[in-house]
Amino acid sequence: MIHSMTKAEVEKAGALLIDTLKEGEVLYPSILLRGTKEKMKKFLLQVIEEQDCYADFYYSSLKKEEKEHFLSGLSADEKSYVQRMECTEGKIYYPLDNEICTFLLDITAREWLFSSFYFIKNRAVLWGNYQMAFPLFCENEDVREYYRDLACACGLQTEMMESQK
Repeated sequence: MIHSMTKAEVEKAGALLIDTLKEGEVLYPSILLRGTKEKMKKFLLQVIEEQDCYADFYYSSLKKEEKEHFLSGLSADEKSYVQRMECTEGKIYYPLDNEICTFLLDITAREWLFSSFYFIKNRAVLWGNYQMAFPLFCENEDVREYYRDLACACGLQTEMMESQK
């Protein structure tokens, strides 16, 4: 069983939590990461290797019909993976490892169900995909530069968010 966590638990772990894109743009230095799913996976796996990370997965928040629709778009392996995840209402956060990261990135890249990824040591949150563009909100300018450099090293394109140009 892959255990889930509450918002309070993830916040206590040090996650940078925002409620809206607008809030993130106003409060935090940000950057937009663009590229292929493979390059984004390389970036995320590198981040996971260096620090504790979490992600949200809103499956437990879906209504019964929405869950059925979501599951209908998954492969047999993906359905099996979802069945291994603890899906308790109000507990939508999961510690990231390579396997869960790959699954969540895949469904996010397909725009099937969006997840955000929370980085703890160098505090930032990577929001789900908008046509393979991922907004990254960072605790400060130094953290933004750290992730910009890492993203470029992974082959991703970076650009300033509109509100920060």
